[in-house]
Amino acid sequence: MTFIQHPDRRLATRFEKALKVRFSVNGGPEQSSDTINFTARSVAIRSDWPVKKNDRIIAFVDDLPEIRGSVIRVFDEGFAMCLNDSSLALIAHAGAEFPELHGDASADDNDARILSPVFRADAPAPAWGQITTVRNEGSDTAKHFLSVVTTGAVDVNDIHNVWISIENSRWTARVIQARRENNQAMIVVILNEWQLRMAAKHGLTVTLLSSRLREWRAHLHQEPISEHLAAIAPLPPTPVAGDSLARALSA
Repeated sequence: MTFIQHPDRRLATRFEKALKVRFSVNGGPEQSSDTINFTARSVAIRSDWPVKKNDRIIAFVDDLPEIRGSVIRVFDEGFAMCLNDSSLALIAHAGAEFPELHGDASADDNDARILSPVFRADAPAPAWGQITTVRNEGSDTAKHFLSVVTTGAVDVNDIHNVWISIENSRWTARVIQARRENNQAMIVVILNEWQLRMAAKHGLTVTLLSSRLREWRAHLHQEPISEHLAAIAPLPPTPVAGDSLARALSA
């Protein structure tokens, strides 16, 4: 079994747990209820309040950040809403583990997901990368996830920090999953639009820093990233800061 895969959405993991939730529909009065189940991309809320598909929902689960989304399904017991990035906090709060966190685990079939081919990375031990792009229904924006898998001796429980480096720039990565199974370590991070476009030009390096300040690096070349960027086109052009200056200096 490899971590980098394209799971069927219909087989996506659902986590059954009742959490107290407060929500409003289209800015209306606040309602109190509980959750029925959730995945990494949607949550089902028990309710007899009248809702319809595409209604706007603002929800609060315990002390988590507010969750904003829209209704994607209505059923007898309530409704399901798509989740923003706060869904990751919801999953962590409930203690669930999802192997599909780098992709779209929603039961709704209207979201588009494009996966790059698996490609080799330069690292001390065999390593591979894959990029997943998810575009939600009714939105012009896309989310990009980078998965890196290695057979190297990476202790995922001792990762102190993760960096993404492109050319002379470095960012602290937002990690949504780190796990080890079947002698493979996997880490999944979020790439923003600017980082993806820069990586398509220059490649990128992922650095794992342990609590003992030991570094493990994997470099991903630009060619497969550039091919993925072409595959998900058309996306709105994103200006890259410094490009015009760099061209002027190299002229």
